[in-house]
Amino acid sequence: MKLKIATMMPIFTLAHYKELGNRCEHILFCDERFVPKLPSDFSNRVVALIPKTSIISDILTKVATQLSWPVSFTNLGEALDKENPDVLVVTDFFHGYFWQCVSYVRKHKGKKMILYSETKRWPRNFISSAIMRVIFFFLRREKEINTVFVFSEEGKDFFNEKLPGARVVVMPNPVDTDSFSPATNKIWLPDNKLRVIMNSRFVPFKRHSDLIEAVSVLVKKGRSVSVTLIGRDTVGMKKVRKMIELNNLENVINILPTVPVSKIPDLYYQHDVLVLPSYNEAIGIVVPEAMACGLPTITSDTVGSNVYVSDETTGFIFETGNVGALCDALDKCFDTTKLSVMGSVARHRVLQFSIERMVSLFIKEVEQVDKNNF
Repeated sequence: MKLKIATMMPIFTLAHYKELGNRCEHILFCDERFVPKLPSDFSNRVVALIPKTSIISDILTKVATQLSWPVSFTNLGEALDKENPDVLVVTDFFHGYFWQCVSYVRKHKGKKMILYSETKRWPRNFISSAIMRVIFFFLRREKEINTVFVFSEEGKDFFNEKLPGARVVVMPNPVDTDSFSPATNKIWLPDNKLRVIMNSRFVPFKRHSDLIEAVSVLVKKGRSVSVTLIGRDTVGMKKVRKMIELNNLENVINILPTVPVSKIPDLYYQHDVLVLPSYNEAIGIVVPEAMACGLPTITSDTVGSNVYVSDETTGFIFETGNVGALCDALDKCFDTTKLSVMGSVARHRVLQFSIERMVSLFIKEVEQVDKNNF
């Protein structure tokens, strides 16, 4: 009899859902406003949840702010009773639905619950930090949570310290190494031009400004560089365009509109290195996807996806906000042999995180969950 696992909110790719559905009985609970379309041959079931409305959440949605308001669902308890899962895997302890699930598991003996968290440090913002410390006070008292899955070693260290005695397991995002695969006969540095790509939303913490400043320095040194930026935030895009203009880089940096996921590998093939200079990026799945395409990467040291990266081997890791260090890392990429070797090693490295292997690990760790871990 297959294990019956319910995951709360979409956190994986379609390829991952398909493999998960093949390996266990999987139910995906998600907000009715964001229901993913699963192909008809998938065995996963999707349960749409009705969000509780509030004036604040409505306002935040209408003004398209990056802020979010804790979400709860009116029919979650009823849906859980109907589906009757063995294990609940729930993301994001900030939201009300997490605590709804805690309440459900508390009332149904024998049910198990796992927190899957991106968190790896206290927030810098005082109010956010204070709220999270209160939440952790209750988490330490909560015996219904069996295990914590985290995306990185930093996350593991954080939860080991803040939730003493918890069973904490590093469970990085799986990578679709079939859809993202290396190009054949790739040409590196055509005409000795370094082709850089950054695939990230145009929001401040992604730190596009650091890349723009670093490229400006390289151009002034006489290096030949081209940069492609992909993003999805129109307001933020205007600010980035302004930075490009102020640095006279209109002929160096090109901004593309939103690109379908299916077209991303082709874009990676046309570039030499992917850069992600974000501050405190929770994951940054674009990094292992680029690695799967045989592309070296340059990431800041607070990017969660560094769990996939090996510094100086698959690419470079630099201190967040250190434009000089980012510039030096880019400068080191003007070497076709280095790029080729790093790209090959990156592909080999990321195969360890293929969907098949990570789903196997996921199910294995779920099966080991014990009510006495907390």
